[in-house]
Amino acid sequence: MNAKLIVMSLVMVVAANAVAEPVKLPNGTVVPVRATEEISTKNVQTGQEVVMVAATNVQINGVIVIKAGAPVVAFVDDAKGAQMAGIAGRLAVSFRSTVAVDGTTVPLTGQMVNAGESEVGSTVATGAILCPFALLNHGKTGIIASGAEVRAMTIGDFLVDVDHPVEIQYLSTEAKKPVEEKKAKKVEDDEY
Repeated sequence: MNAKLIVMSLVMVVAANAVAEPVKLPNGTVVPVRATEEISTKNVQTGQEVVMVAATNVQINGVIVIKAGAPVVAFVDDAKGAQMAGIAGRLAVSFRSTVAVDGTTVPLTGQMVNAGESEVGSTVATGAILCPFALLNHGKTGIIASGAEVRAMTIGDFLVDVDHPVEIQYLSTEAKKPVEEKKAKKVEDDEY
């Protein structure tokens, strides 16, 4: 009888001290990324770091390994402003990493690209026929809109200790309105 009691006590102690296995975050796991502010060739330069967010929770077998709002570090690969003769601007941002719930840095691959609208054809035609000053016309700026989403993917396998989360400064996943919309809204509110 004492032997059974000792065995049962040991089983309860072992069960109480049991630690869940880390969750494997496999290579190629999709991480939805959202720009929460407008990024424009007017306000960034090639090589500059920008921060976006994980748009939604990333789960493996129903367990959250990357929480929505986790910062996503990205770098501007190409930021060419609009040019004369209607040449459009171009903006390309590459994802570098995000953070798992246990603080593990998770490398990412993926890119967000936007080229402004080109006006080369109409500018050159107008300039040749009507007025050479038309060649001073600029193309559209390269912009990644606030709220734009794209999928990045993890690079490599990682074990995430979901039972021991760390304090991470999560960011809002809400997209901010462009400045022009905020100004227009204020004018409408002032009219009443």
